[in-house]
Amino acid sequence: MNLEMAGNIRLETEKCLNRLYRGIECRTCVEQCPAKALSLEGGTLEMNTDACVGCGQCLTHCPTGVFHMESWDEKTLVKQALEAEAETVVLFCGGHPRPYRKSKSQEFECLRIPICLAGLSKAVLFEIAAKKKLELMLDNCSQCEHT
Repeated sequence: MNLEMAGNIRLETEKCLNRLYRGIECRTCVEQCPAKALSLEGGTLEMNTDACVGCGQCLTHCPTGVFHMESWDEKTLVKQALEAEAETVVLFCGGHPRPYRKSKSQEFECLRIPICLAGLSKAVLFEIAAKKKLELMLDNCSQCEHT
């Protein structure tokens, strides 16, 4: 299953703590963005879409849900993982160089997601792992330019 064609990360700035409460100066998303695609100027959050690498760190770390992907979210991933016929689900990030493949023996099913695996919440990983064997393909993470 390839979930890469999900679309780009979008902002709902009206949910931003900096906009809701003057003087809060929340910088969580700005500090977590490895691509330096986010900035906070005068309490206004801005995204440089050309710099954004789609890693999803902002999706996980924002406490108010400012960031989202138009056609993908963690609920989609959980649904796909739990519907997999195989007992083991293997997750790849969108930047992983290994192509999608399916086990001929039905021992595992690969799900390639559009964000960095580090961008997934612990809750979604626990939800999948509670019902399936879960493997994360982390073999190329140390060379990744997005982390």
